[in-house]
Amino acid sequence: MDKKLSLTKSILWRLTGIIWLLILSRSIQITFLHHSVFLIIYFFHERFWLKIASMKKYWLKPVTYEIVLAIPILTLISFYYTGNLSWAVILSVTYTTSKLVLYYGFDRFYDKLILRQIATNSIQKG
Repeated sequence: MDKKLSLTKSILWRLTGIIWLLILSRSIQITFLHHSVFLIIYFFHERFWLKIASMKKYWLKPVTYEIVLAIPILTLISFYYTGNLSWAVILSVTYTTSKLVLYYGFDRFYDKLILRQIATNSIQKG
C-alpha cells in the first residue's frame, strides 16, 4: 500500500473516530484536539505496521495504538477541558476499548477493499 492509500485510510478512520468520540464526550473541543493530534500519529503508526505480514497484526496494531498512545493522550486532553480526572479516565477507557472492536472490523474491511482493487486492476491490465 502506498502513501496515498495510507492517507486515505487514515482520513476515513479519523472520520469514524470523530463521530464516535463526539457521541461519547459530547464535546467539540475534546474531539477536535484529540483527532487533530491523532491524524498525524495514526499516519506514522499505519506506515510502521505495513512492514508486518501476520494475522496477529489485526489485534496487535490497534492495541499498541489505542492503549499505548490513545488512553494517556485522551485522558490529558479530557482532563484539561473538564478538570475532572475520573470522568477523563472513564471517557478514555470507554472510547478506547470500544474502538478496539471497531478498528478490527475497519482494518479487515479496508484491507479486503484494497486487495479487491489490486486484483481488479491486475485483471484489467492482463
